[in-house]
Amino acid sequence: MIFFDTESVGKTGPLVLIQWMNLPDKGRDFLCGDQYGRDTYIHDVWKMPVDTTLNLIKSFTEDEVVGFNLVHDWFVLTKWYNIFSKIGDKNGPPDSSEVRRIEAAGPQPGDVCLKPRSSCDLMLKARTG
Repeated sequence: MIFFDTESVGKTGPLVLIQWMNLPDKGRDFLCGDQYGRDTYIHDVWKMPVDTTLNLIKSFTEDEVVGFNLVHDWFVLTKWYNIFSKIGDKNGPPDSSEVRRIEAAGPQPGDVCLKPRSSCDLMLKARTG
């Protein structure tokens, strides 16, 4: 199970950070991370190789995800997954001028709709009572 959050500029602006935490597996050494044995990670998408960001986002689709206002965060991940998948050189950080060109073209045939194995939006749960 993955708890995650995205940080972007405005509601639909550039993705800046992906923060996530994995719930520990049974039998894991609990001497690392917080008091419950969990490790928290921060991924700066503009400093990391594009391929690393794409793999991270794809890994979220293979697990159960939990977030607050998950609709927004999943929209951001899907949008930027599609943008980053069109970048030519995926071995280095994204080039801002290439990203602007891809983003200006808008959605394209072949864009994917990412779906996690299962999800829980804590904001929606909190609103139910």
